[in-house]
Amino acid sequence: MFLATLVMIHEECSGFNTFYGNDGTCHCLAGYSLGDPFSAEGCYKCDDQCHEKAFCVYPGRCRCLKGWDGDGVKICKIPHPRIVSIAPKKLFFNKSVYIRYDSMNFYVPSQFFCRFGNTIVEGSIIEAGYAVCKAPASTESALRLSISFTVDDFQQDDVFIQYTQFIKTVNGSNKEWIYTILLVSLIWFMYRYNMKKTVLII
Repeated sequence: MFLATLVMIHEECSGFNTFYGNDGTCHCLAGYSLGDPFSAEGCYKCDDQCHEKAFCVYPGRCRCLKGWDGDGVKICKIPHPRIVSIAPKKLFFNKSVYIRYDSMNFYVPSQFFCRFGNTIVEGSIIEAGYAVCKAPASTESALRLSISFTVDDFQQDDVFIQYTQFIKTVNGSNKEWIYTILLVSLIWFMYRYNMKKTVLII
């Protein structure tokens, strides 16, 4: 009878870190609060303190939240996206840059940022894998483009946005020639207008 009871207990609570209680059911041992005492895996715990963006999984290790990257203990961070392609590659005037990106670990972002050189611009996510950023003014011939899902953690990519001489001059500090052209155009318009009035009067 006693041997039969021992065999029954073993069969009822075969999982690790479990015991057969006086209530006739299986329980996790003290300190092993995770898992299922009725399963073959039994109960488990994580000896390490999991990161705030992680949770404990069988058989007792920390795992970052879905989409996050790290060891689950010391670090869990939003992964770096990778630029797949951009359009256009050369800007003839200040305009938007459309970016196709690859999101690691199937992370679903809620924010998107572009860094043109040292200038950070908040962009917009069009749909999964596609975003758009407004290119800033620049006096440089080209700016390195990097992207991120956070405002302070960029990974350097070998992608450059080319600026034409026109956009560099218009958006830079040397706008005098634009004003000169506008002034000359206005004077020419007024001259032509006055000439027409003179002809009509005659």
